[in-house]
Amino acid sequence: MKSIDDYKIQKIIHEGRSSIVCRALKKNSKTPVSIRLFTDQSGVDILIPRDKTRDLSVKINYKLSRFLDARATHHGPMLQKLLTCHPDIINNRAIDFRTSIWSLGKIFIELLTADHNLKDFSSKVDKIKGLDPELGILIKIMLSDDPDLRPHTMARVVAVLSRILDRIPHSDLHHHPKKRMPKLLKELNWFKRMVIFLLVIIVGIVAMYTAAWFYMDFKKNKKEMVFSDFIESYADSMGFLMVEYCLRDSSNQVVYENKVEGTAFLVDKQGYLLTNRHVACPWLEDTTLFNIFNQYRLMGKNLEFEHRMFLWFEGEKAFNRLPALRNSPELSDSYYLPSAFRSDGKSNLRIVGVPRASSKTGERINSPFKHDFAVLKIDKIPENRIPLPLETKVDAEDIPRLSPVIILGFPLGNRTQYDHINASITRGHVRRTSKEIIQVDSSIYKGNSGGPAVNSRGRVLGIASGVVTDQTTSYIPIHTPLSDFGLILPIARPAEFVEKLKAGQPKWNGILDFNLDIKLKDILALALEHKYREAASLTDTMLKTSNDPVLLFTAAVLHFCSNDMDKSRDLFSQVISIEGENTISKLMLHFSRPCRETALSLSLGLLRGEILKFTTTPGKANENLKKFQAHTRDPWYRIISKNLVLGTPEKDLVKLAGNNPEKLITLQTALGLWAEGDGDKETAAHHYREALSTYLDGWNEYDLALARITRFRKDTD
Repeated sequence: MKSIDDYKIQKIIHEGRSSIVCRALKKNSKTPVSIRLFTDQSGVDILIPRDKTRDLSVKINYKLSRFLDARATHHGPMLQKLLTCHPDIINNRAIDFRTSIWSLGKIFIELLTADHNLKDFSSKVDKIKGLDPELGILIKIMLSDDPDLRPHTMARVVAVLSRILDRIPHSDLHHHPKKRMPKLLKELNWFKRMVIFLLVIIVGIVAMYTAAWFYMDFKKNKKEMVFSDFIESYADSMGFLMVEYCLRDSSNQVVYENKVEGTAFLVDKQGYLLTNRHVACPWLEDTTLFNIFNQYRLMGKNLEFEHRMFLWFEGEKAFNRLPALRNSPELSDSYYLPSAFRSDGKSNLRIVGVPRASSKTGERINSPFKHDFAVLKIDKIPENRIPLPLETKVDAEDIPRLSPVIILGFPLGNRTQYDHINASITRGHVRRTSKEIIQVDSSIYKGNSGGPAVNSRGRVLGIASGVVTDQTTSYIPIHTPLSDFGLILPIARPAEFVEKLKAGQPKWNGILDFNLDIKLKDILALALEHKYREAASLTDTMLKTSNDPVLLFTAAVLHFCSNDMDKSRDLFSQVISIEGENTISKLMLHFSRPCRETALSLSLGLLRGEILKFTTTPGKANENLKKFQAHTRDPWYRIISKNLVLGTPEKDLVKLAGNNPEKLITLQTALGLWAEGDGDKETAAHHYREALSTYLDGWNEYDLALARITRFRKDTD
């Protein structure tokens, strides 16, 4: 049953448009009365006027009689929920304006939580995140079960809501819905935007590639210009080198004469220049000169060797073009000598260092240009001459193929020059490289020898040293130089040689002493008479005009014999600096002691056990190798002896040896003798041939391997 104030409604008598007539019974009364309830005609219970002001104006019709239809047996879900959850209805309280305030609080909490199925309203307020604290308190008060705790008037609710709205930034809440665009029109607009987007991308890509092309072209041209400027500045440091040498007899008559032209270039501010050895010292490879000397020596005649060197830098006058004197033997008729740096003048042009040619067969075959360089020196550098920087940080084997290279020099010598020196420049690329040689496709001719090969960084990577020659297959072989197949000596070894000279280490100057045999006879005569001091003094006098390594070694030994240890050590150091390998072996032999482990003792100790393999029994050979392994301190010989006894596979030992020729010759000889002891001559011959391929013809193992192969051939015959 429902109540209005103190009247309890019993029955609805009449329901009209604007009012409802019902029968009600007052509390503590038995006589019913009729009550007319007037309804609101607006159709809404809560009205918020739509105006442009921010003032909140709310009208609430708290009369719920229009919802109370006594004839209705089923109510709608919203009304049914209200009837089951409103505390005033549940507790049969009188319905007044505070009843509607609770209903308004319920609407607020349902809107804020977006949940119309709530049952516990007050507890849900604390779970709403971001809710204004004052609004939360207001809603809790509005939802209070006790009507006296709810706001007494709607004005208080409006006042609180107004304060909250004043704190919130104003925004237009009335958004007019956009008119939906037809689907076809939307697709056309999307297609239009995509076409424009693709066009922008295409234009951007074209612009980017165009800019990149112009930039790369500009960068390439700029790089070419910078590189060209580098080369032009380097050309001023190029020198045209001419060397004349001859043999004279006792009457001062010239019996042989030759002249060589080439290129040299400045590499240091102290006046050091680099060139080829066959340019600076052409007599070292002149077989005609040595043949003539030997012929005169057989006839008992002595010859004197003489040489002169001349150097002109870029731009200097160097030639006299006089047709009437073109066949004159006098140098001054063909060359303008006053402007030259010369070996017999004040400029003091001289050879300060030439490496000794290797006596090893392997190096002569595999590295023919290894020692083909020479270092010259002048006392004072002309103005505006810049030394060429050397590429010492890159190994020759690491230079990429097809890398650009520039060759500077004087091809064909004076034949392509006018009266002033003008260096020639040619461009090419690296064909391939190895440790001791760089092959290029640049044009190199006679006269280019000694010139620098410059890389793209403007640094010298090598010295132009020669070209590959082709040999015809005709009855008379003809060697044809291939000018576009140049050979470049890597700069690493010459650069190191220059640094040693700058550090004060003495080097051989390449000057021949054809009277060395006579000098040694005079020295030996004094030494045989035990006049070591006189012999040493005579040797020191001879060293003032010659620094031949043989004469230096003789002087060192004589000072040692005369107990002048300081002088002896100094001379031995000079010999080692000039001719390290041979001299070191001689010194080791001279100062060797029986208790000292040397290369010879190691070789003989290992060979003894291997030879026992095929001369006696395998047991004795293994026992001997075990003793050798226990006493030797050299790790490589210990590895060989140990693995021969254990029978380690040959390929593993070869892998351990790597590319070291010293290790390979000892290993291959040992394997050959071991295989020969097993009766396998074919395998033994293979190992002996591998030992010979090291070209260490100064080793005992080399001679042994050669002798065993020769013996196999004789046994076969």
